Amino acid sequence: GGARHGDRKAPIFVGGGVAFGPRNRSYAKTVSRKVRTLALRRVLGEKINEGVVHSVKSFEVDSGKTKDIVTAIREITDAARVIVVGKSFSEETYRAERNLTWALLQTAENVNVEELLFWGDVIIVDDALETLAQRTA
Repeated sequence: GGARHGDRKAPIFVGGGVAFGPRNRSYAKTVSRKVRTLALRRVLGEKINEGVVHSVKSFEVDSGKTKDIVTAIREITDAARVIVVGKSFSEETYRAERNLTWALLQTAENVNVEELLFWGDVIIVDDALETLAQRTA
């Protein structure tokens, strides 16, 4: 009819729009750098107090064999979930760890609070200590 409905794309028309339809929106929350630093410091402190942080001089597997990295980790800890934090790792070490669901290799620059909380024991390679100290300062 001749009623005043406005646009042909109005919800009342066939082929028109959807009233209050979904909108693209990101629900991601941002956390400030200070809060991230405090959280990392707090989690590392709690892990140290719990006695689940282990420090080693070096952590490399030259063979690339999963069996060898399992042996290396089990010499340090028997935890169900282990994260190894180092400055960097060789391709052979990454290849050896790739098949393990209960272990993770992570660089000191990229390790985050969520990973530290999820993975039980933390093995920190000495070369990563300086980077972690800078990130928590």
